[in-house]
Amino acid sequence: MKRSGPTRRTVVGGGLGIAGCSALVATPGFAAAPSWSADGLQAAAARRGVAYGSAVNGTTLRQDPSYGRALAREAGILVSENAMKLTYAWRTPDNLDFTYADAVAAFAEGNRQRLRGHTLVWHEGLPAWVGERLAAGEGEAF
Repeated sequence: MKRSGPTRRTVVGGGLGIAGCSALVATPGFAAAPSWSADGLQAAAARRGVAYGSAVNGTTLRQDPSYGRALAREAGILVSENAMKLTYAWRTPDNLDFTYADAVAAFAEGNRQRLRGHTLVWHEGLPAWVGERLAAGEGEAF
């Protein structure tokens, strides 16, 4: 059966090409140029029409400046490891706090890197109090 219209490969490839070009244009709210180096991994990947990125550990990002510098220099797209999971954002039942996720997003924005969101609800990323409420039959208390 012959397929009509663009293939998934051409759509994704074209989108990556467009995204790579847009990274070179100054955007309001962003630095004048991307943070990655011309001889780094993102630049090498962009020459092949793909994006290069890294998972980001928010705690290490806050505590180790050299980790942040390496991410800024080499990655064009970031994915938060855990900062966007409920275990960080909803530590207590009365306080929904996206401080950790916001820090990763601010880092990406400040370095003109794209940011891919991560799962908010994951069975191994729930705060302890959620399991306690579910075990007690309080599932509707959310």
